[in-house]
Amino acid sequence: MSLQINLDNLSSVPNLKLFRDFQTKELLNILSSINAPKGLVLDPALANPLTLIVDVRTLKKYAVDQLFLLSSKPFDTSLTHIVYLVRPTMSNMKKIAKHIHHSEKINSSVTETRRSNREEQGNETNQKRQRTNYVFLVPRITTLCRKLLEYSGVLGSVILDEYHLDLIPYDEDVLSLAYSKSFREFLKGDTSSLFYISRALHKLQSFVGQAPRLRYYGTRSKSIVEILRRLRRQDRREESSQQQSENSSSSSVIKPQIAEILLIDRHFDLISPLVHQLSYEGMLDELYGITDTVLELDPKILNKPRTGKKERIPLNSNDLLFAEIRDLNQSQIGPYLSRKAREIMGGYDERKNLKTIREFRNFTGKLGKLQKEHSSLSTHLSIAEAINKYAMEDQLFHRLMNSQLTVLTECEPCYDFLEELIYQEAPIETVLRLLCLHSLALNGIKSKKLDFFRKEIIQTYGFQHIITLNNLEKLGMIKKSEGRSKRSYTNWKKQLNLIDHEFTKNNGIHSVHSGYAPISIKLIQALYENSKKDYNEFIQTYFQDSYGIYTQSSKNLNEDLQESEQQNRNEKDIVLVFFIGGVTYSEISALRILNQSENLNVRFIVGTTDITNGDKIIKACSKKTSEK
Repeated sequence: MSLQINLDNLSSVPNLKLFRDFQTKELLNILSSINAPKGLVLDPALANPLTLIVDVRTLKKYAVDQLFLLSSKPFDTSLTHIVYLVRPTMSNMKKIAKHIHHSEKINSSVTETRRSNREEQGNETNQKRQRTNYVFLVPRITTLCRKLLEYSGVLGSVILDEYHLDLIPYDEDVLSLAYSKSFREFLKGDTSSLFYISRALHKLQSFVGQAPRLRYYGTRSKSIVEILRRLRRQDRREESSQQQSENSSSSSVIKPQIAEILLIDRHFDLISPLVHQLSYEGMLDELYGITDTVLELDPKILNKPRTGKKERIPLNSNDLLFAEIRDLNQSQIGPYLSRKAREIMGGYDERKNLKTIREFRNFTGKLGKLQKEHSSLSTHLSIAEAINKYAMEDQLFHRLMNSQLTVLTECEPCYDFLEELIYQEAPIETVLRLLCLHSLALNGIKSKKLDFFRKEIIQTYGFQHIITLNNLEKLGMIKKSEGRSKRSYTNWKKQLNLIDHEFTKNNGIHSVHSGYAPISIKLIQALYENSKKDYNEFIQTYFQDSYGIYTQSSKNLNEDLQESEQQNRNEKDIVLVFFIGGVTYSEISALRILNQSENLNVRFIVGTTDITNGDKIIKACSKKTSEK
């Protein structure tokens, strides 16, 4: 199954395919500008995202003869044109410098040997083997990277440029920057990703039209709106200058396909990623890890013979069965797949009643689809069986789920269980997720108790986690008790109705965490749902001056929006919800469930810096603040 999502029939934001194709074309233009056989060296962090916009077959057509993953170990190749496509990190620059030094050393050695035999032939050989290195930084060149290449003595040996890989369509309703460092950078006080996000959103709007409204919640969201406004003013100056030079008063404006962009800081809701996800797709991410829409599994789980390699399973709506079950609670998967199996068997059974040639021809037309569904069913039945076995047999999982719900629903601590996890040396991510959940949901932990857990964690897991704990405190994820506060979790729980014990009956957004609805999604629901309840005072108390709405003042845009609304009265407005610092699969599932609500006159699509979960957030805090 293809990793690239099919956007051909996307009616809500039709120009999304043009946006993806433009990014593909940019990459292919880079490759075609190097008119020779070449080797392409990819940053491992970019390998999967790039497969979502271009496949290996296409790369071969553009004379990419060899593909490499960037590592500290240099590679040998007879190719004389090497293209590096990497993120602008210090570690990547050091690896590239090492590669170039290695190549130059080999060429120098070969040249010297041949010169001693036949001087003239040696010079010719040296000319032929001289390597040209192209380094394209994604999404932009940084001063630090340039300086590091210069310091390493290789800046003169490379052609340095940048490739603007922006928002990648993970699915019909999900766009991602695939930039996993954003949360980490916020911890360090680095605001680079805010510019990346702003530029990506600005570029997106050049294809789908300028969104008439920008709504923001959080300090980083506010900063992005300010950058977008600055970029828009710059566009207007350029447009005005161009019109004057062409003596024209008209300019083409794309009618907006997105009515509103809603920007939300991840730091506004740090509780939801810490809670274990219980939607089907969320469970897959928690147990096995999904990397850029690809799930890698041991073949044994799929009842296949082991080959030494993991099975790669694309997870997107190209798989129609997966699209149906991805947002369901894990307890609903078994019964749903059983019904689906009966439907497919019923489809096969139709052949028993075929009599005429026309009936046989019609059945043959359906057979391909049936076989595709059967294959998908077999895959997801095997995965669901493995998940069910884990959920039923792992006692730690059961106790962890119960402890999380106790903290979230009753706002009561489960310190004994947390202590037990430490003594059993459970994974550090599991321990710290539960500790942070206690701190955030209970508005802090008593000083004596917090000091006790800090000491136990350091003694059990090592002194390196002093940094981890300090980073979590810096983010406010671990803190000492502060007493009552209007900005506490208990207030959110009461105001937004975060808990629903009857989630299996109601089948709403609470199902993604088996009773708890993500705060971020409940806020979105409160903002857009037709409700008599007024949340303005509550929202103002929490966000203070870091929320608001910016409305485009362009007359053309407003006229286009009114015309578009009149033409599409029966269609819902599209709202792009962009999460700064990552979004979980369960939050995406909850938004899809919201899209089915009759009380909403909008439809949501998701944008994000990356897909995250509790383990990823803890790991981001576990590394040294300085980049390796």
